Amino acid sequence: MAAPATAQEIELLLEQWLEPEFTRVSVDDLAKDIAALPDGQRAFALDWVRRAATANIQIGHMVARHVPNMLGHMDERTIEAWILQAMDARDRDGLKPALDILRDPQRFVRLGHEHAVGAVFDDIAGIMRNFVCGLSGRALRLEQGDGVWTDGETLHLLPVTAQMESAADNFQLAKIMVTMLWAQTRFGTFRADIGAACAGFADPIRAQRAFHALETLRLEACIERELPGLAREMKRLKAATGEAANPAWTGFGEVLADASATVNDSVRLLELAYAESAPDIPWQGELRPA
Repeated sequence: MAAPATAQEIELLLEQWLEPEFTRVSVDDLAKDIAALPDGQRAFALDWVRRAATANIQIGHMVARHVPNMLGHMDERTIEAWILQAMDARDRDGLKPALDILRDPQRFVRLGHEHAVGAVFDDIAGIMRNFVCGLSGRALRLEQGDGVWTDGETLHLLPVTAQMESAADNFQLAKIMVTMLWAQTRFGTFRADIGAACAGFADPIRAQRAFHALETLRLEACIERELPGLAREMKRLKAATGEAANPAWTGFGEVLADASATVNDSVRLLELAYAESAPDIPWQGELRPA
């Protein structure tokens, strides 16, 4: 049986399922959004609104509100999983956790991606600690934190690294992040007074981002000389992000690739780099000079 096609027909169904006379929530706009969907998607949306409303009217209303937009950029299996997780949460923990899931469908997708393909700190920490010890010859600490950064003694990674599409690439990305933090300690990033170098600019935070990007380019060249296999992975992952090359930054990278380049060369280039938008380098992490 074909799904109702007009907003008026759909509105009558929504009035039965969502009981707007008691909830005092209008269904007019919901009906129009569902009616605008192609036939198959409209039937899918109505079926799940009905099923969700059977469990709870508020859940049904949230499904009706979000599903038409989600169908424009998300597959039906993912939407089903989102609704089922909310319904399970309602059965297990009550209505509020269910509504929290339904209010933010993008968070559900993000967490699902992280769970499926992310490099989880607890899973990779042992491997990374052994790797760093092999690089440095000393036991730099590796800890889970709120960002990717180092104070020179401890390397911090996020609980989950999930910027790439595959589990293998996210593991490689985490490995490169750890290597970049190690390289900051090995090749002298903190021999410069970063705060003083950036303080004279109108926007010191922008200046620090530019300095960090310059240092990342210099350290990439250092890593290429020391670890050519890992450097090939860096080039592959950088290409996978699809970011267009900026000619100015390409020029800065060529200067900093010289084997004699030091952190002082990054400081020297800072005024020129400040005028350019800093590139988005996936393993750059953060600098926290304080």
